[in-house]
Amino acid sequence: AEGSSEPIGPFPTGTSVDVVVSGNDDAECGAEGSIAVEECLPPAPENDDCENAQALVCGESVFGSNVGASASEDGCNPSPFVTSGEGVWYSIQVEQNSIIRLKTCNPDTDFDSDLSIYTGSCDELSCFAYTDGTSIPGESCPEADPPFTFSTFRAGIEFEAEADVLYTVQLHGYGSGDAGNFRLDVECEEILPCENTEYDLVVDGGGFPSEVDWNLLLDGEIVAEGGAPITDE
Repeated sequence: AEGSSEPIGPFPTGTSVDVVVSGNDDAECGAEGSIAVEECLPPAPENDDCENAQALVCGESVFGSNVGASASEDGCNPSPFVTSGEGVWYSIQVEQNSIIRLKTCNPDTDFDSDLSIYTGSCDELSCFAYTDGTSIPGESCPEADPPFTFSTFRAGIEFEAEADVLYTVQLHGYGSGDAGNFRLDVECEEILPCENTEYDLVVDGGGFPSEVDWNLLLDGEIVAEGGAPITDE
């Protein structure tokens, strides 16, 4: 029909499609056609924005993807030359002061990933910590196998979290276009409070006539002892 259009597809990326436009075999009638291709973008993840951040649980792992997520607002990356890639959002809060470790250092993560940690409300986020590699003391991320196209960097970060403070986590690509699947491992280690220990200090006269002895006792047991000469000072 004159002026008609007909959608076809969708087709997976890389699919070869033959399109034939035909009309009646008539000298007064012809057929013309054009093809418009529209990219079908994947739906955005549920935690595509800060307001829909998903809660993380200590000792558990989260599987996800940042494909189709919105580009981050540069995250906490201090580099003026890099625009951070697509990001998804999580949150974590602990009841006791703790060391928190967040890691994508595993074979399930297949893209160059960064971690940005924030405090504050979603409309007034404040950068608290950031890594584009591994900042956990004594740990390193294994290289990808096969190697990533651009980089082998996965992310790992360790930070001290205060009790009852909400920390918002953005897991995003290092740069624009860095997207894929990931596994985010969550580890928490409580910071034990210092115990108040009471010691008894016993001081008495020492040898004649110029010395004083002292003993430091814990539950009746001597844990330190000594003596010193008595001076006129």
